[in-house]
Amino acid sequence: MNKRKHDGFLKYVFSKPVNAKALFEMASRTNKNLADILAEVDLDTLEEIPEAFDEVGERGEADLAFKVKALAGGEMRFGLLLEHKSSPSNGIMSQIGRYAINVMVDKGNAKYPWLPTKAIVVYNGTDPWDPLAQYRNIHAMYNGRVPHFEFAFVNLAELDDEICLAHDNAEAAIGAITMKYAFDMAKYESLLPEIEKKLGSSSTCVGGFATLFC
Repeated sequence: MNKRKHDGFLKYVFSKPVNAKALFEMASRTNKNLADILAEVDLDTLEEIPEAFDEVGERGEADLAFKVKALAGGEMRFGLLLEHKSSPSNGIMSQIGRYAINVMVDKGNAKYPWLPTKAIVVYNGTDPWDPLAQYRNIHAMYNGRVPHFEFAFVNLAELDDEICLAHDNAEAAIGAITMKYAFDMAKYESLLPEIEKKLGSSSTCVGGFATLFC
């Protein structure tokens, strides 16, 4: 299984702000933590920070960075980081911390270039993993002091298929389901009739998503 294909696939689908917004909408229906950190932003204002990860020397094929305006109005913005993992990573907090410092900058703002960061890790692996526990441990270790980024964890295994298939953004919905079942081809194949119906096209169109499996 070539996990780097998952990285490239996620970036291909969700680098489009409209698709990233749809993913957040689908996931936040059942993920309170995600819903909480997105509650103060206007997802309609998502704007990708292009080539952001060139600055930190990472391949970052799935790492996506966005700017997003606050619902409070004005020009107040947050940085929104989307990081993908196919297996648990003990270094995820230090990785995100480095990204928050080096990537989440608004070069057009001379007075306040650093963007407060909301980091979202999207996980499609099969091994148990709870990085939120590590995040909470940081709070406890430093007496409740908040790290320089907010954090949400989206385990695609917990994403509801029916919620995805009901979303009006077919590309994002099928992209999310494809990532969810990247390690379970039998389950993915069982959903192909629904996927084809959602896409409203022939099975050859679905084949583009199936290239994720190898």
